[in-house]
Amino acid sequence: WVFINSQPLGVYELPASVPVLEEGTVQVILRAGIANNGISETRSIYPFYAADTFSVQLAPMQTINRNSLMRYATGTAFAFITDFEVGNNFDDTNPNQNLLDITASPALVFEGNRSATLTISQANPAFEIGTIDYYALPGNKVPVYLELNYKCDQPFQVAVKGVNAEGNGVILPVLYVNTKNTWNKIYIDLTETVSALEAEGLNQFQILFKSALETNEAAQASFYWDNIKLLYQN
Repeated sequence: WVFINSQPLGVYELPASVPVLEEGTVQVILRAGIANNGISETRSIYPFYAADTFSVQLAPMQTINRNSLMRYATGTAFAFITDFEVGNNFDDTNPNQNLLDITASPALVFEGNRSATLTISQANPAFEIGTIDYYALPGNKVPVYLELNYKCDQPFQVAVKGVNAEGNGVILPVLYVNTKNTWNKIYIDLTETVSALEAEGLNQFQILFKSALETNEAAQASFYWDNIKLLYQN
């Protein structure tokens, strides 16, 4: 998203050449965008990235190169960041299953030295994993997002479980993450889900991933995750 002297100039997929008709000293604001919930038709400015703001002197037929480095904005709070290098915030929710594993195989790792992996088969045709801890998150439509890198042989569901002080809980599905044969980054909007649970007096939250073999003919399906972040505006 490009703004010149606070006026919107348009939305561009990078790399891009942006035509500007203004001359002289102008203020430029660049805002990073995402495909919200992984849907290209719902592109939006990401509220957790700080704007790249700078002034520049413009002249006709001049080209100015800008390599923007996007950082998290001040006021961004992280409930957790899990890259699986040292610890692991996730575990199987079924104590009789032990499907979730941490791999150090270079062919399977996205970044660093370790990623999480899980495989279901005819012997274990379904899984559900969740954060080991529950987290306090804001309601009242305050932005809450889940970021993650992943690849998977078939879709998996992301859901949020909210519990109250007595331990009573409700699970609300958020979306299905589609099959990706190569590593992909997704930004999942949890704002409405968390706000709906919080409005019912559920103020501690668990993140859940789950899936099952899609057909009886499928021999197995594998899932991989890395760099999982739960963040909100503080």
